[in-house]
Amino acid sequence: KYLDGGIDSGFRKVTAVNYEPRLLMVRHTKRVTKAFQIPCRASNMNHGDCFILDTGYKVYRWEGAGSNFFEKNRSGLLQHNIVNSRNGKAVKSDIDENFWKVLGSESDIRPASDPYVVTDNSGNRLDTNKIKLFRLSD
Repeated sequence: KYLDGGIDSGFRKVTAVNYEPRLLMVRHTKRVTKAFQIPCRASNMNHGDCFILDTGYKVYRWEGAGSNFFEKNRSGLLQHNIVNSRNGKAVKSDIDENFWKVLGSESDIRPASDPYVVTDNSGNRLDTNKIKLFRLSD
């Protein structure tokens, strides 16, 4: 996969990266804890899961009141890995007004009994038990 921007060298000057905010939902189901990228709106969050908001230079973690230990642990690990992958350019941040500026109002968050349903590209409910990952190599 080729990314826009290229490599900063003596011949080419690369501009700073403009990050598009992304929201990751961390959910524990049965015996597996998974993270899914969902649309970046407070109305997609609920009080039963944990969420990571990656704004580029600040990475926020929000824990729902009904989230369990596995979700809290995995979201902390995911936040730590995102920050470390940016080589010191990103920091962990507490929830502040910028968090709500990106997502919307805190009152839009759903109750734990009404979680966001992850769908595929055609709008069908995504069955995470049927997802398969294949590795091809020579």
